[in-house]
Amino acid sequence: MVATHQCAEFEAKRELVKQDFEAEFPMIRTHSWSNVNRRVLQRVSPLFEGYVFVRECDRWWSIKSTRGVSHLLMTCERPAVLADDELQFFLSGAVDADGYYVDPVMRLFRVGQLATPRSGRFAGLNGKLTELDATGRCELLYSILGKELRVQTQVSALI
Repeated sequence: MVATHQCAEFEAKRELVKQDFEAEFPMIRTHSWSNVNRRVLQRVSPLFEGYVFVRECDRWWSIKSTRGVSHLLMTCERPAVLADDELQFFLSGAVDADGYYVDPVMRLFRVGQLATPRSGRFAGLNGKLTELDATGRCELLYSILGKELRVQTQVSALI
């Protein structure tokens, strides 16, 4: 794994590929709710900000002097290496048609659908999902006795 300078992941990957290294820089497409115009915004950002993954090779010392690279993550005197199955564990998310990883919160739930909290006062009651944000929070809308009640909770607390 290679640590990059701030906001230099693209540059580091490009330079590493020029030197014939197998470099990966996974991106994730996230969604957030805009309160200004009341719609869901899409954003593409690094899955692991500040890091580029490089397949292990014998000439690792030349990576340290690559433009955009801050330093190598080391274990003793060798670069830290993730096994292929460990890397797959980190990258085990759905990939959309453009090759971006999809935010798991947005994969499971969509604004407008019904959702049910697992615990709390509203456990077992379906509410309409009105907001989702990239931090994992959501808002449910309940209609109780002719009044609308908005409840905020963590997406992880929903069924």
